[in-house]
Amino acid sequence: MNLVVENTKRKNGRNHGVVFTNLTVVNYILDEVNYFSTRNLKNVRILEPASGNGSFAIEIIKRLYQSSLIFSFNFIEAIENNVRFVELETNSCKNLIFKINQFLKSNKIDGAIDFNKIVINTDFLTHYFYAVSYTHLRAHETVLDLVCRLLL
Repeated sequence: MNLVVENTKRKNGRNHGVVFTNLTVVNYILDEVNYFSTRNLKNVRILEPASGNGSFAIEIIKRLYQSSLIFSFNFIEAIENNVRFVELETNSCKNLIFKINQFLKSNKIDGAIDFNKIVINTDFLTHYFYAVSYTHLRAHETVLDLVCRLLL
């Protein structure tokens, strides 16, 4: 597994490592959860809890866009309703929005995305995301929803 680790400054002035995931690893993980552009991804919910430089985010958006072309659904609606990218660092959020806009322009995608819905500048571990019990998640888990099982 090829990971790049870079030291950056936290808001409190201390250093911490940032891990950039190699595209091969990103593709492997998305493939493992069956997030393929050849599937109808219109209603598949996906949450990226540490978006960083956008390795996962951009690949998720690419696959969702390709799926929208194959299955004729509204890409903008699908991304706003089902995709969330969370990132603690404000500059990383700005860079992610810039990268998403680059993707939209390069693919001539019309329509404005409400970035306040999909790019969330907060600490994933302390932000309230409508928490529900594990049993509740399991009861609603379907092939349309990717459920992350985090055991603390």
